[in-house]
Amino acid sequence: MYRRDLQQRLLEKRFLDRPLYCDAWARPPKAHPQKVSWVKNAWMISGVFMLFFPSLAMISAITLFTAFVSFSILDETP
Repeated sequence: MYRRDLQQRLLEKRFLDRPLYCDAWARPPKAHPQKVSWVKNAWMISGVFMLFFPSLAMISAITLFTAFVSFSILDETP
């Protein structure tokens, strides 16, 4: 009985001190579909460049650069 009360108090203390609203639960902004479209086009263009330059070093560099650009575009900060 005491153990259960202790667990309940710990849970209440842990979760009631935090706000009930979290930014991660918010809907994405209206510009999000346009950003996704840009990222999709960037990956398609990168794929074409990878076909033109089929060396492992170039494919790795293009992939890393495109991944960086994709994360930068899709970042949710204003």
